Amino acid sequence: MPDADGRMVASERMYEELSKDKYGIAWEPLLHSRNYPGVKQIDLSEGGGPYVPLTIANVQNRTYPFKRDAYIYIDQQPGKPMGDRAREFMRYILSREGQQDVQSFGMFYPLPKSVVDEQLKLIR
Repeated sequence: MPDADGRMVASERMYEELSKDKYGIAWEPLLHSRNYPGVKQIDLSEGGGPYVPLTIANVQNRTYPFKRDAYIYIDQQPGKPMGDRAREFMRYILSREGQQDVQSFGMFYPLPKSVVDEQLKLIR
């Protein structure tokens, strides 16, 4: 939505303002903050456990407490098997090639093997 001056509100504008405010805090994907050296990522703890730094590796291996997942919903009747086309699509997405394609999009990281294995069990 446009702001009062008619400019589109975008995360880049938020980072520009956040860079100037030492008390400011925001939550956005790591990839958007890379071009703003004045913005500091913070380590977080889940449930009082160890503090985990915000790094690509920690987001990818899912140890960083804030996660933003993308979901795929398949329209199927409860108790009925998944349709052939949907099953093949899911197998592709969860395959090594599919995960590389997801990563090449530039906004997402491939799933850890444990998550892929868990999801593959659901579609067989």
